[in-house]
Amino acid sequence: MQENGRCRFGDSCAFSHDLPLDSTPDELSKRMRQRPEETPQQQRANEDYRSWRRLIKNPPKTNDNRTIELLWNDALNILNGEDRDWKQVLPRDLDNEEYCGRQHIQTLMSMVAGHHGHSTFVDLAHPFLLVITHPAVLDCLSVDTSVGGLYNYISGSNGSRAIPFFQRLSTSLLEKHLELAPQSSTASLETTLTAMSAALRELLKREPRAIFHENLPDLLDSIENIAEATNIDPYSVAFQVVRNSIGELRGVVARAHGLLQYEEEPPEGGVSTSVVASTYPRDLILPLDRHDNDKMDITKIKILPTEDEIRSEYADFLPSTDPDQPHFLADQLERYLDTHFRLYRHDCFGEVSEALGAAMIAIENDPGVLEDLRFSLGNIKAYTLPKAHIRYISFDRRRGLEAQISFPYPFSLRKKSSSERRKWWEDSKRLEEGTLLCLLFVDNTKASLLFFTVSEKRVDTNRDPSLSSDNHQATIIVKLATRLEHDLEVLIRLSCEKRRGLLVEFPGVLLATFVPILENIQNMQQLSSLPFRQWILPERGPTHVQASTTLNIPSPLYARSPNFHYSLDSILKDLGDAFDMTSGVSLDNGAVLDNLEARTRLDRGQCQALIAALTREFALIQGPPGTGKSYLGVQIMRVLQACKLKAQLGPVVVVCYTNHALDQFLEHLIDVGIERVIRIGGQSRSTKLEGKNLRVISQGESKTKSEGHQLAITYKALEDQEKTVKRNLALLRNLQKKHDWASVKHHLSRRHPLIYHQFTRVDNEGFTIVGKEPFDRWTRAESSADTPQKYEVPSRGARRSAC
Repeated sequence: MQENGRCRFGDSCAFSHDLPLDSTPDELSKRMRQRPEETPQQQRANEDYRSWRRLIKNPPKTNDNRTIELLWNDALNILNGEDRDWKQVLPRDLDNEEYCGRQHIQTLMSMVAGHHGHSTFVDLAHPFLLVITHPAVLDCLSVDTSVGGLYNYISGSNGSRAIPFFQRLSTSLLEKHLELAPQSSTASLETTLTAMSAALRELLKREPRAIFHENLPDLLDSIENIAEATNIDPYSVAFQVVRNSIGELRGVVARAHGLLQYEEEPPEGGVSTSVVASTYPRDLILPLDRHDNDKMDITKIKILPTEDEIRSEYADFLPSTDPDQPHFLADQLERYLDTHFRLYRHDCFGEVSEALGAAMIAIENDPGVLEDLRFSLGNIKAYTLPKAHIRYISFDRRRGLEAQISFPYPFSLRKKSSSERRKWWEDSKRLEEGTLLCLLFVDNTKASLLFFTVSEKRVDTNRDPSLSSDNHQATIIVKLATRLEHDLEVLIRLSCEKRRGLLVEFPGVLLATFVPILENIQNMQQLSSLPFRQWILPERGPTHVQASTTLNIPSPLYARSPNFHYSLDSILKDLGDAFDMTSGVSLDNGAVLDNLEARTRLDRGQCQALIAALTREFALIQGPPGTGKSYLGVQIMRVLQACKLKAQLGPVVVVCYTNHALDQFLEHLIDVGIERVIRIGGQSRSTKLEGKNLRVISQGESKTKSEGHQLAITYKALEDQEKTVKRNLALLRNLQKKHDWASVKHHLSRRHPLIYHQFTRVDNEGFTIVGKEPFDRWTRAESSADTPQKYEVPSRGARRSAC
């Protein structure tokens, strides 16, 4: 709000807090307390939720199937409704220990179906599974903590509650189908199987210890057998989802047991004793603890190279992309992800590690290197800034923990004015935001390092500190590139000691561009998940068969329903013309190709590519520049937008190699009338996309009451933490100036109570020391002639003095 009482956003503000300028204070207060009138739909939603909440407030009763049915069906209706507030409150209330939600979950999960009770058990469990796998529950970050608590309870210790429940449900599901077949439809069976596999997948992701439950493999077999033994269409969405989920879960189980086997039976001398098929014989060297970041499991590898890794004389383990070459992983998916992770990480950090390793050796041989302006790291693109030191450490609730690193100006800037230095830094690509930095320093005759990233390139001469405001040294604002407690402790120690080091800038290394990719590969390995695995990694057959076989790729899941067809009206040349195409059209259908080519602005090759993109769930369209690939992409998007309601399509993700290419493609979409576009990323130069950026759009989205409440609690906790951190940083800064008792007593009392009591004013004989604090006398090493006075305070209240 501005001083005049009006919001600068005016009528467009999403929060509607503008009030009349002539309002009195009482009117303003009354208006702010007033709540907008609820619509009939909101009143109905509130009434429904209060009714549902009454159910979980009361403990469950024995054999009360009616309450179980109402509770989970009503919960499902709330999640399927339009009220965002109640959708977010529901999982929190289920996990609330003041209510009985967990008891109701226990009641359902402990049910055992009798001889004729299989149908009842399945009907009661069906809405429960849909609730715990509902997108409003799993995809909402604001309730993730509560959802995690629910899945922890559902799992039980190491899956002891969930796995038996799913086993009984599988048995009852099959029995119900056999009892009601053939007159029953498979719709309910399909949704139950899909929800069961989704719940099990989510459970193992959140509770990894359940992976080792001895009955889990049998459970996966049961679910897969049900899908195959019943009348479910093998090309249906449900069958494909269940099959893919079970395949991923099998991979998770196999991987976990395989890693456990490696830990129990490590290879001798780092060499595998198992037989590995290869085109030529050789030993297979395993990545196994040759240094502290040398791990067989890529999910345990730290993204940034560690100091021990940089110092290691061993070469990185770089597996071959040739599947005929040896590898310690037998599973095709695990090997594929492992290989790409290691090779990509080496591409990012291989040269950096080698250069830093050589620099550390040079520094240990001659510490004067830290102040050598001519020191070079070799052929790698890097800049060195000697005599650098940690000037200041700050904390802000929004920006987090930051450090200021100061260093003398490069030689070419030392005789320039502040305005000339500012222009040089502005025109230079040096020290751009996100750039990787490394501070090399000597710690007890041993070279060590810390990684940073530039968080702000401040060049304003009127702001202190900045790269150009001081006459003698430049200062850059950085953040630690790691989140390790050890690195934070080293940073603070370097700040207190004002120790100088060599700051190395790697301008071509931007962690934000590739660290998320490496982390996602680790996550995929953890979950044994790779989308479209069957097409990226098809099963390998004999060489002569594989070379001549064309993969039969089915249509997308959303296009497999009976009588589904695409409407191509939006891409036809003549307005009012109509043309529909089924998802089973062949690329070799000459009649359809002729029709498309005649009635659209696509050439023959583009028509074939359009059919391939619409009729296959995995398609690759390639061609040299200028052949109309981007134009075709826009036409495909127009067709997909035309069928999104019928196919129940979600958002379409568009990824381009450069920011400029992405801007151009999104502008083309807007030009053809596709306005609902969200641009992710802050490097857009397009004026058309100014209002389409995710940050801009998110600011205009209102928060639910639940989100507002959670944010208020979180911000309050963050504010309290900010005060604590700032107070501790102030104490550390005071320690740099003087080492007195007031600066260290709080730290010693909490972390080192025995040392704290050694400096108390009351000695073992009960005398109280007056004068300066014992700690201050000790640190100043005052002469023994200046003896403090003592006073003893007897326990019975009488006082006598002593010298």
